[in-house]
Amino acid sequence: MPPGMRVARISIPMVHLDRTGIAARIRELLAGQNYDANASRLGVSEAALRASADEDSPWPRMEVLEAAVREYGVDPTWLVTGEYDAGTHRQALEDDANIARLLATTSVERAAPNAPAVEESLADDARRQAWLNL
Repeated sequence: MPPGMRVARISIPMVHLDRTGIAARIRELLAGQNYDANASRLGVSEAALRASADEDSPWPRMEVLEAAVREYGVDPTWLVTGEYDAGTHRQALEDDANIARLLATTSVERAAPNAPAVEESLADDARRQAWLNL
């Protein structure tokens, strides 16, 4: 670490998301249409959409989740957990700017109550960004 650089440490809950469930819900929204057309409609790359909806090894990307909530008008909580929440759905529909915050909040709040915390350095931006991208 360079001299004089401060490292802030925070505790973030270890979130155990059901990536397979998220991918299945994304595929449900795509309704069997081709990835290229859906990626264009959502304004995301085809690679990001494929990674997010992959059946065998899904890696949902935040930009795909945000675009799906915005374009299809679905509840962010349902997309992440499979459970409908009228409150988050209403907030997402009222203001697009809320979508990323609602997705992130839902992910953290839905963690197991006794989930272990991890120490994460804010200086380690790559790890932090990976966590934010699910």
